[in-house]
Formats: sequence, structure tokens, C-alpha cells
Amino acid sequence: MIGKNEIFNNELFNKSVNISRDWSQFAGLAFAFDFEAKFERDLERQWLYDNWWVALYISLIYVLCVICGQYLMSKRSAFSLRYLLAFWNTCLALFSIMGTIRCLPEFVSVIHSNGMQSSYCSSSYYFDVRLTFWYWIFVWSKVMELGDTAFIILRKQKLIVLHWMHHVLTLTYAFYVIGEAPASARWMVNMNFAIHSLMYTYYALKALQFRISRSIAMTITISQIMQMIFGLYININAFYILWIGEKCDTSLSASMSGILIYSLFFFLFIQFFRKSYGSIFTLKYFKGLLRGAAKDVLNKVD
Repeated sequence: MIGKNEIFNNELFNKSVNISRDWSQFAGLAFAFDFEAKFERDLERQWLYDNWWVALYISLIYVLCVICGQYLMSKRSAFSLRYLLAFWNTCLALFSIMGTIRCLPEFVSVIHSNGMQSSYCSSSYYFDVRLTFWYWIFVWSKVMELGDTAFIILRKQKLIVLHWMHHVLTLTYAFYVIGEAPASARWMVNMNFAIHSLMYTYYALKALQFRISRSIAMTITISQIMQMIFGLYININAFYILWIGEKCDTSLSASMSGILIYSLFFFLFIQFFRKSYGSIFTLKYFKGLLRGAAKDVLNKVD
């Protein structure tokens, strides 16, 4: 694959031939479902690594379906689909909650035991086959989530650029990166699972016409912006560590693509927040966050 770090991949995966069934040695619940324990970790990882470009074709089909769907719906009245939408969002919420329960303990344990840098520079999660199953299914869930757009089109709601662009780029980025099993994937997967647990629960309740405070929606959007800030921060640090010749379980291509993706999403979500909730709070709050992050990066460079 163009731009991939073959040496990194070979070193990591050659050490990981044997899959341990002693679940007590890993963080989290000390048991495994049958589908987790029997997951073909190395085979599926290699397939993603070799075939990440499949995401490009899926994205192209998705965009064409969006264009055709909007054209067809312009000639007829909107569907309600309220209960089907509630069911859809409930399924995605439960999936994200389960993913969070499975993956978050290891994420917290690594930071607590080995420090922040280890969380984005050590792919130790790969030794726990249960986690690699959830990282793998996380990638394919990005394909399923494209169904969100179908509801927007069929209900003739406004389809904003952030929505479809976020789906396309997240899908492609997940396919491109997870095949390497980089340490930075730990952040991407855990942040996404945790935030989607809240987001899809909120959507499900809204579809069932529960009255929910607007501050909840604002909090979810803020958490998504924070996700982009942390994603940008860890990828900048990983890139810098590799650039100066130190060891970090990722590649320059993965960290660079992460920097580009999270930067774009950060500005898109900031723009969405400003349009939805006002600009004064946004500018004051995030200027302070960016100023602090910039100082930290400059200190590391110095």
C-alpha cells in the first residue's frame, strides 16, 4: 500500500501470532463471547490493510445514492418513518454502548498504567483478540451508519455538508488506518463509541418525541468538537515522535491522514456549532483550548 509503513506492521504482527485465552490478564471484563474468541484477527486485519480502497467504492456508491435519492424525493411527499427511525437509532446506540463497555477499560488502563504517550504509541491492544474484534467491527459499522442519510432523504429533511462528508471521510479513514492496527486507533475507536452511545440514544428518544433539553444536543456537539481536538493532538504528537526518529506504533501516513481529517472535522463542527448555538461562546471557549494545545506542542518541539 502506498505510504504504509511495512516495517512497523511486520514487527508488531510477527510478535502476535499466538492468541491468549487467559482473559484475566487483560483490562475489562474477564470473559469472551464465542464470536470474540474465534475472531480471525490477523486474517481480517490483513484484508483491511490490503483492501482499504474498498471504502472509496462504497463512498462513491453512497454519494450517487444520495444524489438520486434527493432527486426522487423531490417529486413526492416525505415519509414519516418515526418508529423505524427510533428502532434504527436504538440499535446503533446499543451497539456503541457495547463497544464502549468492551474497549474503554483497556483505554483507561493504558493511560493510567503507562501514561498518555503509550495510549497513542503502543498498539498493545492488538494482543487482546476481543478488542481487535471490536476495532474490526467498528470499521464495518461506518458502512452501516450510512443508513442515517437514508432517513434524512426519505423524510425530506435538510442534508447538511457536514453530515455526508463526515460519513464518507470517517468511513475511508477507518478502513485506511485500522488495517495497520496503529496505537492511535485506540483513541479513534474509544472516542467514537463513547460519543455515539450518547448521540444515538438522544436520536432514538427524539424520534419517539420525548422532550429533551436543547443543552443535551449542545453537549453532544461540544463532545464531538473535543473529539476532534484530542484526535488532532494525538496525531500531531505521534507524527512528531516518528519525525524525530523515535519509536511509535503508527506510520507517518496514518498520523498525517489523522491530522488532515481531524483538522477538517474540527472546523466543520465549529461552523455547525456557531450556526446552531451562536458564535460568542464558541470563539471564547475554543480559542482558549487551541491556545493551550499550541503551547504544549511548541514546548515539545523546543
